[in-house]
Parts: sequence; C-alpha cells; structure tokens
Amino acid sequence: MLGEFDFRMSQLLYLKAAMDQVPTFSPLLMTAAQMQAEYDAGVVVRSDYLSKKSVLSLA
Repeated sequence: MLGEFDFRMSQLLYLKAAMDQVPTFSPLLMTAAQMQAEYDAGVVVRSDYLSKKSVLSLA
C-alpha cells in the first residue's frame, strides 16, 4: 500500500504550507533596527558572560 503512495506530493504540500507561514514567524514583527538592537544587546550579554566565565575559571 505504501508503495503506491506518492510521498513527494505530500512533501511538497507540507513545504508550501510552511513557506506560506514564514511571515508569521518573524520575531514579534520587529523592524530591522529593532532586530539589530536585540542582537547588539545579546552580544553585550554574551561578552559579559564570557568574561565572568574566564574569571571564574582562573579562580
């Protein structure tokens, strides 16, 4: 029975449905400037974490 089923067609249908939903997954519908600000804030937090981690590893 599975030999007769065309998985490619259902795969294409799933891909099309996912591509239609991509705009709804944009992070909180932020603008490019807001996304850049979020990224910059993340970089600051990461660098702070790494510096504190290195201090702790030396202790």
